[in-house]
Amino acid sequence: MRFKVWKAFVKELLWRNMILKMKLPVAIPTVEQIATCVLSILMQIVEDRKENTWRVFMTTPKYISVSGLKNYLSCPHKYENAQLKKLRLIVPKAYFAFGKAVHKGIERRISAGLNPITVFQETWEYEKVVDLQYGARESHQSLKEMGSKMLQAWEADVTTQKLLETPAAAEVPLTAEIEGVPLYGVVDFISISAVIDWKTASSEYGEDKALDLQLPFYSLLTGNPELLYGFGVLVKNKTPRVQYVFLPQGDIENLRGLIVQAWEGIWKGISTGKFPRIPNSTCSFCDYLPLCLGKEGAEELYASTLEVEEVEV
Repeated sequence: MRFKVWKAFVKELLWRNMILKMKLPVAIPTVEQIATCVLSILMQIVEDRKENTWRVFMTTPKYISVSGLKNYLSCPHKYENAQLKKLRLIVPKAYFAFGKAVHKGIERRISAGLNPITVFQETWEYEKVVDLQYGARESHQSLKEMGSKMLQAWEADVTTQKLLETPAAAEVPLTAEIEGVPLYGVVDFISISAVIDWKTASSEYGEDKALDLQLPFYSLLTGNPELLYGFGVLVKNKTPRVQYVFLPQGDIENLRGLIVQAWEGIWKGISTGKFPRIPNSTCSFCDYLPLCLGKEGAEELYASTLEVEEVEV
């Protein structure tokens, strides 16, 4: 088990299990009590491995994010691994780090007026010493060149220039509540007229992508359906281009129902310990496929970034 997972187990068993259930007269455990706690942890891990499960202490969910909502609706088991257990690949896929570096360049252009290409290149350079899973025709250098071209195309795009003419903020955290369900999200770009989420993609989005849950979810977060909600897609073509896809004005009551349904399902799953697998079209590129297939050594591919204090769902 990784350090943070051990920390979670120890904190839970020492302070909740031992103090509350055993009603110790003091809040500081003795050496013997700590040893007993560690032994209990080891015994539990052995039992869990026998059942071919990966149990990690999970804190009380504080809110639901759009990524958590989409994960739960597509596959509750994926949601459990990603949002509750917070399992991440020890050697992550390069395109995630690449996307974050591109986002960083855009964010610093909006918030501080810096050159996005320079920021991207500096950020991406740090990834040079990190183990990443690159695609068949990808390398650190090829993605550096591609990211620079993509950001050059982004700045030259007419729609981008119009968006940047209006004072705006980047990476803005927002909260809301829908029928008792707490919502949370971080908006990439927000101005008095538009909310944009930046994406990097290998191909252009279809028009149906505008109906993705993310944009109406942001509408609920801002509480202003009159704003223009869209994706700004930086496409990794041989000649990179930028595509904007906007959400049609429409009814979002269906999304409210899905949020309530997911929130109730999450709590039911936590209470029963059951988050079923739902095979679907995303399984082939899901990070957790080795775990679902029960491949030998699959658990060693992951580490938990779980923090005891807070879990984003």
